[in-house]
Amino acid sequence: MTDKRPTPTIDLRNPHQSFIGRTIEAVARPKSLDLASVRHLECLDETTRKNCEFFLECIDESAELNKLGQIMVQGLVKEVIQNHRQISQRLREDQFPAIEAPIFILGLPRTGSTFLFNLLGSSGVLRMLRQWETLKICSRKPAFMKMFEAALMLKLMHHLSPGFRTVQELRLKGPEECTKPLMNCFVSQSFPTLFHIPRYNRFLETADYLPSYQLFGKQLQILGNHGKRWLLKSPIHLQSIDSILEVFPDASFIHLHRDFDEVKCSICSLAAAYRCMTSRRLNGPEIGSEVARYLSRDLAKGQAVLDANREKVLDIHYRQIVDQPIRTAKEVFAFVDCQFTADSERAIQQEMKVSIPNKFGKHIYRVEDYYPSSPNDSASS
Repeated sequence: MTDKRPTPTIDLRNPHQSFIGRTIEAVARPKSLDLASVRHLECLDETTRKNCEFFLECIDESAELNKLGQIMVQGLVKEVIQNHRQISQRLREDQFPAIEAPIFILGLPRTGSTFLFNLLGSSGVLRMLRQWETLKICSRKPAFMKMFEAALMLKLMHHLSPGFRTVQELRLKGPEECTKPLMNCFVSQSFPTLFHIPRYNRFLETADYLPSYQLFGKQLQILGNHGKRWLLKSPIHLQSIDSILEVFPDASFIHLHRDFDEVKCSICSLAAAYRCMTSRRLNGPEIGSEVARYLSRDLAKGQAVLDANREKVLDIHYRQIVDQPIRTAKEVFAFVDCQFTADSERAIQQEMKVSIPNKFGKHIYRVEDYYPSSPNDSASS
């Protein structure tokens, strides 16, 4: 019988192979990375260097990278070392104001966090990271050069994984998550999302996130807040709220909620979108098991810290964001003690015309691709 269900956005049974990916696989000859020979390695502190070495061990052990993946990992390591060097240099040369009362949007992926982030950011009242800023974040390169390089990276990503923008939209000048700046100490849930590295995933259960957020705070200081409060967002914040509070004791949190079963397969599909670019290993049930493990862990850890700091937390359900976006924005502004003006409302209404659900097509996935014991069905988010 023919399967008449819609084809998943990231089809594990027939992964997309881009022309560039096939060409790199055919002609590239990447050398194994000798970390000791990488320039400016001395810029890493001892803990970060050990984390980097462990990350590379886990990659070699289980990730089964294709040649593009090998090139990307080597580029990532060199970029992190360069970031440490640039951050240290900037802090030696200049003085930067402290970060005051930042606002963090917390929640699992697919809980409406990106939509709310875009709406609040469009008000003009708050300062957010921009997508192009997260590339070589502390470099002194002119903004137009950073934008050009970031635009090329986005085009390459969309070519390598055409369904990616259906799963997650990235706008060059639009708001961007804190995910990339938090990778600089090699302690981040981003890595086991990008790659199959179960030993590293277990390491995160007891890892110290504090150095990552201390360095993150320094990067925000260097970027500058333009006289506004920072609005920050990433799913990985949920696992490290205790570290956030140690670095930013006056932080506020907007905690978004949605049924766990409604989001986990969508997150699996996001992980598959990354891995189909970089790995020869694309195993749906394996991804499903890894995602369920870390989501359950992060939810439990995050909730315990939030429960102990209720005065800093505003809880919002996914349906409220979708059904009443303006009312939700007003509620957030009141909670964080920011004035909500007529200009803010007009800007948010304009953003709602841009942040359109399914702008690039529906994100479709098969539940049984990741959880075979579940009923055979297709879903979308």
